[in-house]
Amino acid sequence: MSRRPRLLLAGALAAAALGGCGGGDDGGSTSGVSASPGERVFVETGCGSCHTLAAAGTSGTAGPSLDGRDYDVPAVEGWVRRGGKGMPAYDEQLSARQIRDVATFLATATRTP
Repeated sequence: MSRRPRLLLAGALAAAALGGCGGGDDGGSTSGVSASPGERVFVETGCGSCHTLAAAGTSGTAGPSLDGRDYDVPAVEGWVRRGGKGMPAYDEQLSARQIRDVATFLATATRTP
């Protein structure tokens, strides 16, 4: 099996395992409102298995908590594309649109008032 199908399979398995992380019927959203495209990418890709993010209802501990940070969209896009410090790169698993959506979601969800 080539690298891409294995990565897609791993992502699908992670998404299936994390289906209950948010405790809602809307892809992990805890707000009771339909999840944004970026929140869906965050939950379905399995980001919450490593990262805590209240806005997505996740509590992973392998990576840093994303709560209480002030991220900007270009920085998050770069991290998602390239990975680093133990985080895998997602440039081959996610479309440019999905990367932009998840980056926008994180920047909005972590914005300090």
